[in-house]
Amino acid sequence: MYAIIRDGSRQLRVEKGGTFQFDRKAGKTGTIEFTEVLVLHDGEKVKVGAPLLKGAKVVGEVVKQEDPRHQVQAPRGLPQDARPPPEAYAHQDHRNRWITAGGPEPTAHPMFRDEVVIHVKAGDGHAGCVAMHREKYITRGGPIGGDGGKGGDVIFQADENYNTLYHLIHRPVFRAPGGEPGDSKGCSGRGGLNLTVPVPVGTIIRDAKTGALLKDLEAHLQKVVICKGGKGGRGNRRFATPTRQTPHFSEPGEPGEERRLKLELKMIADVGLVGMPNAGKSTLLSRLSAARPRVAAYPFTTLIPSLGIMKLGDIHTCVLADLPGLIEGARSGKGLGDKFLRHIERTRIILHLVDTAPMAIKTPSEAYRIIRKEIAGYSPALAEKPEIVLATKVDALEDKKALAALKKLVKKETGGDVLEISAAAGTGLKDLARRILQVLMETPALPVEN
Repeated sequence: MYAIIRDGSRQLRVEKGGTFQFDRKAGKTGTIEFTEVLVLHDGEKVKVGAPLLKGAKVVGEVVKQEDPRHQVQAPRGLPQDARPPPEAYAHQDHRNRWITAGGPEPTAHPMFRDEVVIHVKAGDGHAGCVAMHREKYITRGGPIGGDGGKGGDVIFQADENYNTLYHLIHRPVFRAPGGEPGDSKGCSGRGGLNLTVPVPVGTIIRDAKTGALLKDLEAHLQKVVICKGGKGGRGNRRFATPTRQTPHFSEPGEPGEERRLKLELKMIADVGLVGMPNAGKSTLLSRLSAARPRVAAYPFTTLIPSLGIMKLGDIHTCVLADLPGLIEGARSGKGLGDKFLRHIERTRIILHLVDTAPMAIKTPSEAYRIIRKEIAGYSPALAEKPEIVLATKVDALEDKKALAALKKLVKKETGGDVLEISAAAGTGLKDLARRILQVLMETPALPVEN
């Protein structure tokens, strides 16, 4: 029996009788309650909240207090001799912090952002200078004020070294520097430096007010000027004429453009992996590529999308995108919701993983129907993409009738077949690679929205 609870920005897996650590302040003795329960497994069924389970709570006893972390004893349910010793569950991670080996490490999902709203402002142009030429032995030198400098532009550039928009959320306003004033010796002012904002490849830039698409950055080092800097004003020497030889005025600079932007990240991948929680998506990604996503024997191990590069033969490669698991009602916010489906809108094909193990949350046919319903409800265009259905964990398959029912359902719905694989045992992976290459060769790349 275990539960997945939320403590601040972290998610913790708590087992009955286990020990874990948390960051909340508590007394040295007594009990403490955690009311934010995401998942509850009672040994037979898995209950998933939307996003929290109503009325569920985890009560623990404080056994040790440290600075800054506290160690908590979960509800008493096992005899003392059946509990693991402290050295069996504690170790130090690379940040030199003590964590529990029985549950996940501190999650990285607070650092992942695929949507952000920011304000950008280009630099203002500076006004021109009003000055008269005054020099020894030169009478009536005339106007000599220089022009004001131009304001800097705001430029967005795609950079493959970034994979999240997190670096933008702590700076709500991006302001380019303005131009400098003109000189009294006829020199123009220096223009403001351009402000270049790096974003991940696959970032879509929209006007937050109107929703209009401004640019889709789909290639490394691709640039776009979102806000242009204002022009500098002309100095008074520009206004000298035969009838107005000593103008005592100049032109003001123009203000820079200003926008409120909504940035959306849609990862660039060829193949998207979808399925119910714990269907084996992360394990398959780790076997097909060099990526090392988190793999564990509980639902919602994957909290953020992961990418991996798969080699297909000697010259072909493709990019795989592993998404967090979907459950029934994801469109209404259950589980992790369906917001991560945007990352497979650019994919050319979909790998639909269906768990056939005896401990699966749903039967294979039910799981297939649920995922297809959620995808179609999110985007009909996404549901029309080519799909390869995979029956996973066939090494643990016991009910062959359930697998036969799945094959019959897929044949009826799409006219395709079902590939049987086991990522842990390596069964069927070569056939899968050949099928992916075949479908990719037959499917053209999607056009970029610009």
